[in-house]
Amino acid sequence: MPDQSFDPELEALAHRAIERLCIGLSRDAPWLGAEAIAWMKNLSRSGRAEDYFLENRALLLLLPDELVKSIGAVSDDGFRSDIAYSTINGYYFVRLIDNVMDAPCAAESRLLPLLGFFHSQFQAAYSRYFAPESGFWEFFEATLARMAEATTQGAGMTEFTAGDFARIASAKFGGGKIPLAAACFRYNRHDLLGPWCAFYDVFACWSQTVDDLLDWTGDAAAGTATYFLSEANRRKRDDESAAVWILEEGLAWGYAESEVRMRQLHNMAKELRSESLTRYLAYREGQLASMWRQLQPQLVSLSRLAVVLE
Repeated sequence: MPDQSFDPELEALAHRAIERLCIGLSRDAPWLGAEAIAWMKNLSRSGRAEDYFLENRALLLLLPDELVKSIGAVSDDGFRSDIAYSTINGYYFVRLIDNVMDAPCAAESRLLPLLGFFHSQFQAAYSRYFAPESGFWEFFEATLARMAEATTQGAGMTEFTAGDFARIASAKFGGGKIPLAAACFRYNRHDLLGPWCAFYDVFACWSQTVDDLLDWTGDAAAGTATYFLSEANRRKRDDESAAVWILEEGLAWGYAESEVRMRQLHNMAKELRSESLTRYLAYREGQLASMWRQLQPQLVSLSRLAVVLE
């Protein structure tokens, strides 16, 4: 079980959602479902599938639940549970596709036939709350379409500007805004959708910034364009490689960029009046700060080695 607790109710929500999902898989697809359940457990460091949504990915469950609480609907346990269940199914749907796209021959490709199950559970959880003519479904469909377009567009780009990065990152990870919309439509609080989605968009950009920093060597080797690598190519001197600039200046620049976005997120969390979000942000900020402290002393020697190897 994770050491930190952003919200004492979050573990119960995650546990119930995973239990419900495992029951459904075991009942409807007992043979393939067993493999899927093992895959879900293996994603988590602890071996407990629910723990995967109580650490770094806790925001997926925490943000919509905090929105529901801010509306004053804490007692609506069925809806809160359905949101968590839908979100976890949606995450596995996207994660499975991403993993197989990255490694088509991976063993996970055996689970692809379950994509329909994950997506149906993701969508069906909302069907009991919203009639077909509800505006929620317009938001739902448009968000999924923008996710697909941004993912494909981003994969085909050879260079990113700051504007490209913010636009594609917020749309690519836009599925996390669907449960926010569900809460706003259910309780007729459409006025809250903008600020809560804005927080999620900034967080998506922060998360993508961190991923690009941590994965820059793999991205460079694979020829994958990112905003970070694009900036490296723009900012490096003509007589140096992008790798040398990254080791000498770029990682510090990227870390500073992440800090700017994190400060913005802290300010937004205060405006949303959520102590749980503030605790979560402090946890993620501390993680990255610890990694940066460990890396800094090695940068000088690594940059010298990169120059020698050129």
